[in-house]
Amino acid sequence: MVDDISGMVEVYTCDVQAQFKSPSGSNTQSGCSSYNDATGFYEQHMVLSEFSESGKWKVASIMVRDKVGNTRHYGYDDFPVSFDIE
Repeated sequence: MVDDISGMVEVYTCDVQAQFKSPSGSNTQSGCSSYNDATGFYEQHMVLSEFSESGKWKVASIMVRDKVGNTRHYGYDDFPVSFDIE
């Protein structure tokens, strides 16, 4: 991949990526998910700053890519996933 002019922002090579939005909506955190053979679930581990906004963080988007490169995007209405920071 070559980027001559515009500047590269992000490159994702994962098949499942989830992005979470802070309670105020002003911050996001994302990462790649990986399949865990032992549990049968996709899992994502994120490290948030100790100064991250407290409250309920909700999934903003989930991008899924299959083996031939087709992608599908989902949102909170499709997967109401969240976690709380106190």
